Amino acid sequence: MKPSHLKLYAAQLADLKIPQTVTESDLLYLLTHTPSGNLRKLGGRSVKTDKGTKKGVLTMPVYMSPHREGGRNMCPGASEGCIPACLGHSSGHMRFDMQRRARIAKTMFFQLYPDEFLAQYNDEIEAHERRAQRADMLGAQRGNGSTDIRWEKYGIPQAHPEKQFYDYTKHTAKARASRPDNYHLTYSVSERANSLDIAREWLDSGANAAIVVAGQSCKVKDAKAAAARLIESGFLGYPCIDGDETDIRFDDPPGHWVVLHAKGAALNDRTGFVHRVN
Repeated sequence: MKPSHLKLYAAQLADLKIPQTVTESDLLYLLTHTPSGNLRKLGGRSVKTDKGTKKGVLTMPVYMSPHREGGRNMCPGASEGCIPACLGHSSGHMRFDMQRRARIAKTMFFQLYPDEFLAQYNDEIEAHERRAQRADMLGAQRGNGSTDIRWEKYGIPQAHPEKQFYDYTKHTAKARASRPDNYHLTYSVSERANSLDIAREWLDSGANAAIVVAGQSCKVKDAKAAAARLIESGFLGYPCIDGDETDIRFDDPPGHWVVLHAKGAALNDRTGFVHRVN
């Protein structure tokens, strides 16, 4: 690893308490192992994806650094509104700080050692499938828990054609047209002027588009009520479903808005990322 290359990650190395003089072999070890010396797993779990178990689906999400937290931009379509609202930006608590450093380490691993990263990810996908089978459940993969990587460019879903992959994305339908059939995508609406037009393209193609909504206040009860109104009435001529019931997007009926009520920092959004419903 060239010293000049590592300068691009000066802030991340400092956060991980790794000196820039580290050798390449030591850096690879430090990025792939926890402070206690255990191999750092790429996949994990979350309350959101665990909701799928009630539908018989066991999902393995991968949480890496959103936007530029881990160095190079992992969310090329990130907008001014979605960056602060992203659940991956939680901080200020020891547990969250540990999660953030783990995300940074995994992101640097992906960016600096892609071959090694992909080999480990493929192994974890196979191991997760075995866990799902033992639990008599369908295994599923969500590689972008907090990023927007085009995994089809790296051959991940193609390497496991019998397995189910799904993600949210801010790319256009045309940009993701080469993905295989086992990779289900839901477009994520932002506050950008053309975002609703892109969403319509996804919807008209038979895919779905997710939209975060709230009421005029910053209260979660009003956000839930606003979501319920859209789910009942539809939006812009398309039917809506409740996206908060589960995270299993590949099970959604085609051509529907996936309505999510604002949560956390998103409740205070005024950029337009969160669509305010009267």
